[in-house]
Formats: sequence, structure tokens, C-alpha cells
Amino acid sequence: MAVNAQTGASVLINDLDASQWVTSISAKLTRTMVKTSSYGSNAFDNFIPGMKSGEVAIEGFQDLDASGFYAKINRADMDASSLVTIIPGVTPTAGDASLLAYGNLDEMSGHIEGNVGEANVFTIHQDAGTIIVSGPCLHPKATRTTTASGTAVAIAGPTATQTLYAALNVVTGTGGTLTVRVQSDDAVGFPTPTTRLTFTATTGPTWEIKSVTGSFSSETHLRADWTVSAGTFAFAVVCAVVSNF
Repeated sequence: MAVNAQTGASVLINDLDASQWVTSISAKLTRTMVKTSSYGSNAFDNFIPGMKSGEVAIEGFQDLDASGFYAKINRADMDASSLVTIIPGVTPTAGDASLLAYGNLDEMSGHIEGNVGEANVFTIHQDAGTIIVSGPCLHPKATRTTTASGTAVAIAGPTATQTLYAALNVVTGTGGTLTVRVQSDDAVGFPTPTTRLTFTATTGPTWEIKSVTGSFSSETHLRADWTVSAGTFAFAVVCAVVSNF
């Protein structure tokens, strides 16, 4: 993916595809720098990395229909753990950049916000206190009815000081059971795949984030792999390799 205009994106919040309502996204990771200046600092302030913090802010048009945005994301979700997955692009593909953020929803507008004569809007804010990171998309949101494997994505497995995170958003599902895995191999054709993560089997919409620590850095590719016993499921999988400090 080259430089892209903000013309489209998959915005998945837990088990909801919120793309049709979202109009604005802001994601930020910051790290506090702790001052360690001393008489031996050669008259310069010295700093070391301190605490990290992350946040995601999302705005959009409110929908109060029984199957709309408010029915899925509302005040009942305040303070609850949440998974936000963002995959830029009108038609994203495996290997495209993505963002996963996991933390608590700490701010949310009511079901009515805005001025008379204007569209009803919403705002939500996530304190991504567990993880907020960019990495490749392994499986853009798509509907699957049969067992298969996704496209191989070039990304090295974690070292001994890194962790592989993977996130699953299942936005629709009915008629059977879906089991999704993340596999690695040292060749693009996956002649000897190794399963690194297996998400909890599901019979309907759900979401989950899982992690595994290194080391399997000799592996050069990752892919999504899934089993559909019957029925139809729409889901997305993203991942990232993160340093442990």
C-alpha cells in the first residue's frame, strides 16, 4: 500500500463492523520521558523512556435502529474491555497495514448529540492501556463458507524479547462453527505450517485478542487459517510483533 487518501477503511469495534457510520479516527501512542539529569550530564537534560499510553478516538453518525450502532456500542459498554481494529483502504488485502488497540472504553456520548437540523452523531474514546500497535492484516473482513487458508504475509516471527499479538473480529456468523488460527512458516508456500495461535471456536459474532511470546524469528511468513464446519461467517484477522519493553 502506497500513500493513501482517507477514502475508506474497515473499522471494527468488538464484533461490530462500524465502517458505515464512522467519519473520523484518531489513534495515538505516547511515552513519557523521565528526566535523569545530573551534574555529570554535561549541562544537558538527560531522559529515559517511562510509561507508555495509547488512545483511540472515533466519531461518526449515530444510528438508533435496532440493528444500528447504538444497539451494539452504548453506555452498557463503558469501562469494559474493547478491541478496535482498523484496516485502511476501500478494498484492503492481506499484507496491508492495520492497527489493533485493546483497552477500556472510557468516554462515550449519549444516544443524542448534535444540533437541531444536523445529523445525530456519536463519539467514543478508548484508553488502549493494554496494547496499541500497527502490523499487517492477515485477513481483511470477508465472508467465508468453507475451510481454507489465507494469503501468506511476509513478517518475521518474534524474537525471545518480543510478543506476537493477533486480533479476531467476527462480525457475522450463523449456521455452524468457525475456528481461526494464525500459522507461521519459513517459506511463502507454507510447506510446513506451524499453528501459533488458535482463537476460541465460535458459532456467531465475537471478538478476541491473543498473544504468544517468542522465539520463532526464523519463521518468515504468517497467515490466517480457518475451519468452517457449516454456515457463513464474516471476520477479519490482524497481527503485530511487539517488543516486550
